[in-house]
Amino acid sequence: MLTNVRSGNCTQNCAYCAQSCESHAPIEKYRRVSDEKLYGDNDLVDEKNLARHCIGLSGIKFTDAEIEEDLAERIRIMKKKRIRRSAAPSAS
Repeated sequence: MLTNVRSGNCTQNCAYCAQSCESHAPIEKYRRVSDEKLYGDNDLVDEKNLARHCIGLSGIKFTDAEIEEDLAERIRIMKKKRIRRSAAPSAS
């Protein structure tokens, strides 16, 4: 599953890409996807036993603070949730 955590307004102007700041494609543009969407997608990955949850960001240059605030801490939360789930006793 792919969740786009940052969509549109990319500073790169790749002619083929709907994420480009120059694109007029009818895509949803947001700087940061909601926690509800990101964690909901992650729950779906777990529920459906999907192989992985890919997380994409539009753009090419990110500051360390952007990575930490927009992505790293949220991934740590998702991993902790997954560990708690896998450690929980199963109902028989």
